[in-house]
Amino acid sequence: MKNKTTIIIFIIVIAVILGGVSWWQQNKYNQKMMEERILNKKNHDIQTQAVTSKQPPVKIEAAAGGIIFDVKKAKINDQIGNMTITSIEPFSNSPRNKIISSNNAKISFTGEVSVTGTYMYIDGYISGACFRPAEKDLSLFPDIEGDDRTIWFCFDNETFNSAVESLGNEDREATIKINNYVINVYPSSVRNTAYFIQEINN
Repeated sequence: MKNKTTIIIFIIVIAVILGGVSWWQQNKYNQKMMEERILNKKNHDIQTQAVTSKQPPVKIEAAAGGIIFDVKKAKINDQIGNMTITSIEPFSNSPRNKIISSNNAKISFTGEVSVTGTYMYIDGYISGACFRPAEKDLSLFPDIEGDDRTIWFCFDNETFNSAVESLGNEDREATIKINNYVINVYPSSVRNTAYFIQEINN
């Protein structure tokens, strides 16, 4: 009788152990499958975003031709063309990079400018309303010596809505009036900005 009871207990223990192993394996499998589904979803989202988003190009091909100035020698109230410097500071104030240079600067200007060029509406993950001056008007804009980017800018957050309302949501040629031009330069995807005033109808 005792041996029979021992055998029954042994069988029960084995069954529990095997059942536990089977549950652990199934749980591990389910977790793996869930991780793969999440990874596939992320990859799908990334691919979809890459197809549907029109992010602003880092460099727009156009002829260079701004008013070159040395950012290290620039001072507040210096006039560059029709614009006057109102502030000059490093774009990044990190402890390792506080020096103003052609790779680290934020220079703000005041001065209204009328410019003709191409309006670009960017819709997607990173939205924006931007403007590329025509070659003949590049000389209206200050250009940091050593900054090899082509001159273009996006309208600041304050006037983004009014720019889109006036200029629409399709790329086109336009003549506009702007103010408060800001040069942002840093070893990353930063954009110059401007305050949109109005479109000029010729």
